[in-house]
Amino acid sequence: MKQLSIEGQIDIEEAFKGKLWAYVAVIQPNGIGLGVAVANEKGYCPVPLGRYIVPRLDQAEAEAERLNEGRGMCEDEALLIVTSTMGGRKPKPDTAELVKICDDAESDLAVVSDDIDAAHDDEMPLEDINVAYLESAMRRLKTLHQMITGKE
Repeated sequence: MKQLSIEGQIDIEEAFKGKLWAYVAVIQPNGIGLGVAVANEKGYCPVPLGRYIVPRLDQAEAEAERLNEGRGMCEDEALLIVTSTMGGRKPKPDTAELVKICDDAESDLAVVSDDIDAAHDDEMPLEDINVAYLESAMRRLKTLHQMITGKE
């Protein structure tokens, strides 16, 4: 399966830093590719086809899902972001979705908490704390906040 390059991922992360966003598969006039949906902003920003183009929509959908998962985002979180870009009335969040996102954030924070405890007890250096879990928890909590308040 064709994948978006690491360089492309880094450029996109930088371009959308500080925003709540998700990758989405898109059909463009000259091919099928990826886009970036930013929560509560209309439409999407296309990833240039020179960076990612595939012959079938299902391939782009699989790549968007892989990239979102790599950012610590579950399918429900990405879907909520994408639907928020479509204007009109925003869907009321399902409480089961809220509970799952909260539980996932709590699990991420538990890993960070264990690492901090180990660092405090001099069992590991502070710089070895896995901040990826902290970043994942922060993204999940930001999504949870957006789902509940409807604000970014």
